[in-house]
Amino acid sequence: DGHLDKMLRAIFIRLLTTHAPNENQNVKIEARRLFSSYIKSFENKENSSELPSEYRSSLLSYILRTGDENDYLELMRVYGKTDNNIERTHIMSSLGFTNSPQLKKKTMEWALNDVLLQDFFYPMRGVSSSDSVGREIAWNFFKDNFQIIKAKLANASPSLLDAAFYSCTRGFVTNQSADEIVDFFEKNPLPSAQRSISQRVESIRGSAKSREIMLNSPLGTCQFWDGLCL
Repeated sequence: DGHLDKMLRAIFIRLLTTHAPNENQNVKIEARRLFSSYIKSFENKENSSELPSEYRSSLLSYILRTGDENDYLELMRVYGKTDNNIERTHIMSSLGFTNSPQLKKKTMEWALNDVLLQDFFYPMRGVSSSDSVGREIAWNFFKDNFQIIKAKLANASPSLLDAAFYSCTRGFVTNQSADEIVDFFEKNPLPSAQRSISQRVESIRGSAKSREIMLNSPLGTCQFWDGLCL
C-alpha cells in the first residue's frame, strides 16, 4: 500500500472498531495476525513489525474492542518495555478502546496517576473516543477528579488542562451534554480555560443541530442505509 492507501485503511479500521467490530471474521483474523507480529517484535527486541505505523493505533484499538483483558495486559507490558515515545503514544491512544468498562476506568486512573504529565490526556482521549460508555466514564472521571487534575497541572502549561478537558468531552453531540458542561463549570469556575470551555460548548451545540437535521432527513432512516448495500 502507498501512504494514502494506508491512511484510508486506518479510517476504515476506525469505523469498524466503532460501528461494526464483529461483522467481518476475515478482518478479525488478519488483525489478530498483525497484532501477534507486533507483540513478538517487542519480545524479540526487533525494531519493526508487519503493522504499519499509519494504522497502528487503529488496529490496536480494534484488537482491544474485540479482544479481552489479556490483550490489554499485553499492550501494557509493551508500553513498559519500550522507551519509544511514538510507540507509547500509539498504545496510550488505544487502551481506552477495551470493551471492559472496568478497564476503561482503570485506564483513566492510570493516566492520572502514572503517565507523564505531557502525555496523560492521550489515554483519557482513547476512553472518551471509544463508545458511549467510554464517553460517560471519561466525563464522570474528569468531574469527580477535577480538583486533583487542576492541582496536578497547576504549574504546567494551560494547554494541558485544555487537552484533558477536550479529551474527556469528545463525542458529545446533544444540547443536554452541552448544558451539563456549562452547569459543571458554573459550579467549578475555571477562568483560565473559559475560552476553551465556551468553544467546546459551542461546538457541541453545533453538532447537536447538525444531528437533529440529519435525523429528520432521509439519512435518519434505515431504508436509506439499507439502500446503499450491494
